[in-house]
Amino acid sequence: MSSEKRDERSSPKKSDEKSSSLALAIRPDRNGFEALAREWALVPMWAELLADVSTPVGLFPTVADAGPGILLESVERSERWGRYSFVGGDPAATLILDGAGLRIQDAVRDLPLAISNRGSAREALVTAARSIRGPRLPDLPPLTGGLMGYLAYEAAGLLDGHPAPHPEEAPCPPIGLLAIDRAVVFDHWRQRLILVAHVPAGGYDGGVEALEELAGRIATAVTPSLATMNGDGSAGAGEPNMPDDEYRQIVSSFKDHILAGDIYQGVPSRRVSFEAQEGGFPIYRRLRVSNPAPYMFFLRMLDMELAGSSPEPLVRV
Repeated sequence: MSSEKRDERSSPKKSDEKSSSLALAIRPDRNGFEALAREWALVPMWAELLADVSTPVGLFPTVADAGPGILLESVERSERWGRYSFVGGDPAATLILDGAGLRIQDAVRDLPLAISNRGSAREALVTAARSIRGPRLPDLPPLTGGLMGYLAYEAAGLLDGHPAPHPEEAPCPPIGLLAIDRAVVFDHWRQRLILVAHVPAGGYDGGVEALEELAGRIATAVTPSLATMNGDGSAGAGEPNMPDDEYRQIVSSFKDHILAGDIYQGVPSRRVSFEAQEGGFPIYRRLRVSNPAPYMFFLRMLDMELAGSSPEPLVRV
């Protein structure tokens, strides 16, 4: 199986600062790492920094630079930030699943990823996920890395045989996942940054280097530019993919189906297109303050960006 190499320009830039001056206390030690590596494909190595001058939004451009990355945040009961926020960037690889099967692209580091297309699409995903499992340690948050990404509507056709209408118009593959092995987790309650590197057997020194390099970039992070809250915007109303009358007709038909007992819920939607010269991250920055929700995310991969703020849970396995 061949894998395409990611353009080095999209990877985070290394800091010129000597991060060793931060005197990181890296865990586990070498003996503890080797003991875990005998039982698990990947072992999490981590170090902590104070988080009193950092924010998830402020660090995302540092961790991901202009390349692929993911940001997860949460607001509980619309009034309090959740305990953990997650920032991942510089993934080891990208996994794509479509009608041709599961494949790896943009690989920049070696992970023991097992790719098999002998069974169903679901089995291929399970095999890949199991091949890079690591221990769940009590000193770490529940989420520190792994396969993270999206499932488009067209994924239903691959996973359970329910094809989406007009799959040829899909702007992206049905399933795209980042193999996140480098991440920063915010523990807002303890005011700590937890820097994590997931490392295969024999890679302890590389894990130390990865954590020191990540700490160096955080120490020299440049704060994103300030954004006003005037709300006037410059993108205009955008161009919808269907007129208002057609959309109202769809809403009306959903109501009829609910009254008839055919369905209990329907979520009609339409696409609105407009120019976003600065990309999607400024949109996410506004979304998180105008509509704070339990599940907020920003994902950049495969030449696209996804931003969301929803009361509905994201999928967690």
